[in-house]
Amino acid sequence: MKQVALTLVLAATVLAPCSARADDKADCIAAFEAAQSLRADSKLTQAIPKFAVCARDVCPRSMQKACVDQAAEATALLPTVVLSATDASNSGVVDAKVSIDGVVVTTVLDGKAIPVDPGLHTFRFEKAGVAPVERRVAIKEGQKGQSVEAQLASPRPAAPAVASVAAPPVIAPAPVVAPPPPAREERRGSGSPLLWAGVGVGAAGVAGIGLGSVFGAMAFSKWNDAKAQCGNACAAGSPAYATRSTGETDATISTVAFVAGGVLAAGGVALIVAAPSSKSSTSAALAPTIGGLQMVGRF
Repeated sequence: MKQVALTLVLAATVLAPCSARADDKADCIAAFEAAQSLRADSKLTQAIPKFAVCARDVCPRSMQKACVDQAAEATALLPTVVLSATDASNSGVVDAKVSIDGVVVTTVLDGKAIPVDPGLHTFRFEKAGVAPVERRVAIKEGQKGQSVEAQLASPRPAAPAVASVAAPPVIAPAPVVAPPPPAREERRGSGSPLLWAGVGVGAAGVAGIGLGSVFGAMAFSKWNDAKAQCGNACAAGSPAYATRSTGETDATISTVAFVAGGVLAAGGVALIVAAPSSKSSTSAALAPTIGGLQMVGRF
């Protein structure tokens, strides 16, 4: 091929009219050689413009004819592609950008044929809001209107709002201050109103503390269930979210019961201590148990 090019160039130098400028001849020769090399590499989209340069009137006549003939042959061999895309529902997509081997060739899929060199190419389809799609396609020499299609996924739905699952408040039992132990055994009247009032109030306090322990255990269990279902974030309206809300309510009830029970228990002990003495021996104290506190003693 190079020998043919050199032969044509030498013939053009001998037969060219004297009016042609040396610079024009140099441009013609350079364009002719570049076009030959590009065509040999199947880069037809670049070779055809070069053939047009060496086919100008300022070029030698023999070179003009060769460039015109080879430009026609390269144009006949140049393939074209028609690009198209669909969405997830198989509806046609128009507003998509397509690049071939990293070069953007169109931003609108209007069905028009696009020239492309023969060979293996990477087509990348892009549309706002969806993931890009790449296709590796072999384009055949001389084939016109070869279809290259891609299916673009639907936009991803927005993530639902989530509410964080906070750990239930740590519930500490209300402090119960027991009176100092008596230096000696006191005798208190078994029939004193203060004595029985103290026993009743203390018993109510013990019951409140036990109730607080039960609701505290329930709150902790429900919080663990919610955390196991959705970690540290539960979607509003989900079963785990409802479980967490119930646990928070139980935690509040537990706290109130602990505080009220502690106050009543302490008040009951104070009333028992303040009861008047009698011949009968009376003593009372609060002892810890599994469910909370228990009042023990003898009256």
